[in-house]
Amino acid sequence: MHDIDKMLELQLQGHTNIRFKPHPKEDSKYLTDFELPFEKGSAMSVLNAQPKVTTFNSHYKGRILVADDNQINQKVISRTLNKLGIDVDVAVNGKAVLGFLEKNQNYDLVFMDCHMPEMDGYEATKHIRANTKTSYSQIPIVALTANAMVGERDKCIEIGMTDFLTKPIDDNKLHEILNQYLQVVEVETEVTPEPVASEVKHETAVNSIDVNVLNKLEALQDPGEPDIVVDLIHSFLAQTPARLSNIATAVATQDYELAYDEAHTIKSSARTMGGSHMGELCQQLDENYRKPVP
Repeated sequence: MHDIDKMLELQLQGHTNIRFKPHPKEDSKYLTDFELPFEKGSAMSVLNAQPKVTTFNSHYKGRILVADDNQINQKVISRTLNKLGIDVDVAVNGKAVLGFLEKNQNYDLVFMDCHMPEMDGYEATKHIRANTKTSYSQIPIVALTANAMVGERDKCIEIGMTDFLTKPIDDNKLHEILNQYLQVVEVETEVTPEPVASEVKHETAVNSIDVNVLNKLEALQDPGEPDIVVDLIHSFLAQTPARLSNIATAVATQDYELAYDEAHTIKSSARTMGGSHMGELCQQLDENYRKPVP
């Protein structure tokens, strides 16, 4: 059964705010505002005033298949790996992963999002491991998940995945995994000043943007290419209001699977973009409507 007593009513307020109202018998102090973590223009102006942070210090030789249906995550993960010298292909779901592996036997590693439409990462991993006659049946598979809950890693390993990364991806953990499975061809050392978080954090009444995250995203910028941070923020602002509206409709109609799907997607995107407060609110919804691992 789904516990909906504390979330009986959701209502979209404009395009940037959802309000969760507790059960009428409960204290109204639990009322929570749910706001988009960006205001147009503000994040970019805060970012541009800060020193740049470069986090990449190794280059690798290899090819990785990234499976993720979230466009923001696709862009960030792909650009991160490209900056490290790695060739990347992107699959939008588990079925696409199987198709890529059938056509190309030269992947060194699969980064597998656990939650995807049509066929999720769990099911795709089961198919890969079951096809023992194929050359890719034992390819290393690293779980990508926005769920950092206790036991999640064990579930992924039990299903057949090789390793585990939570999103947003920690640079040190990423390098540990790449060092294990790919050939290191170059090591660079560069020291840049760290931004002063207390001076750069953009705050509203209920949330804040982690500018350190935005600085890391800006380090992915390629010369001559459109501003990656602006592009990602525009994508986030374009997609998220409709997803918030979908959550409101889903809870009102008791479509808990849709509520989970949308909350999970927003959670991942918000955290990737430095919207920690929104990510935490989505985590609450995610846990409330979580589907069991198959």
